[in-house]
Amino acid sequence: MSTSDTYKDTYKEPDKIDEKYLKQIIEKKIGEKERRVVVGIFATIENYNRREAQRETWLSSSKIEHKYLIDKWTEEWRAENNVFGDIVNVNASFNGYAKGYGEKLYNWYEYVAQNYPEGTIAGKTDDDFFGCSNLYDVVIENYHPRMYFGWWHPFKGDLTKPSLRNRPDGQFVLIGWELMKEIITKPYCHHKRDASFCKPENENVRYGNDFGDPSLGHWLGQIGNIKQIRMNDRMVHTQIPKKFRSPVKKPFCGEMISYHKTTPPLQRYLQCFDQDIPATKQFCHKAKNMTYFAGKPAYKQKPRHPLPIILSSTVDRNE
Repeated sequence: MSTSDTYKDTYKEPDKIDEKYLKQIIEKKIGEKERRVVVGIFATIENYNRREAQRETWLSSSKIEHKYLIDKWTEEWRAENNVFGDIVNVNASFNGYAKGYGEKLYNWYEYVAQNYPEGTIAGKTDDDFFGCSNLYDVVIENYHPRMYFGWWHPFKGDLTKPSLRNRPDGQFVLIGWELMKEIITKPYCHHKRDASFCKPENENVRYGNDFGDPSLGHWLGQIGNIKQIRMNDRMVHTQIPKKFRSPVKKPFCGEMISYHKTTPPLQRYLQCFDQDIPATKQFCHKAKNMTYFAGKPAYKQKPRHPLPIILSSTVDRNE
């Protein structure tokens, strides 16, 4: 009997959302002596299938906490948050893909500073990112209050100073508490909306463009005294370089700590077949064994948002 058949025999499709599981991801227990790591995930309403896969795989079993970040509340977002309680409105001035992401990131840092204890490691990631079970431990092993952690883009200039081009990719990027606090000591500005004074050379503001990771690189280049932590040998980014570690060549997780870009089926494969994670086995009936992955997501399944399902929740967790 194949592993996939075993899953089908053992796990039954739930008729409704598992409340015990929801409590697990919403009230994740972190030891008093363990350093907290929280990531904000830029979200769009259409990509519920990605959020569903992340919630049922690595986000529910990792010690890394998360919040999905939205531009503004809508009926759909409120309904989803009533169930999961993991959505934050960052009150963005800009809406849509690649619009004012620097402001969203800046506002997220302000939220972390107001709602998490001193010393928390703050990050940003994508809804097509997968973190292996060892990701948290690797982050903590490299902890520094001025850490700048991630997969760094190739750069031929001065590698010692972060900049718009010399910086980690936005797939998963972390910074220490000290750096985050310094970022928000100066006001954010958008290079087009505030064109009269929002210039890269203006050190009185946090210059931002429509992308979050270049904006962050520029802010930290201004601030200085950065502890760069380059994880290019343990994080897979399928866009650059063209050759990368196959996620379906077992074992992937262990030597590696993450994969980007993933599809929901790949998220489930890595959680259920590449790793053995007891906390999420109840969802492994949705996983399928994979022997090949092209390396770039091909979303054939139409993105969906199950509004009729999540509207049935009576819990109100909206902020």
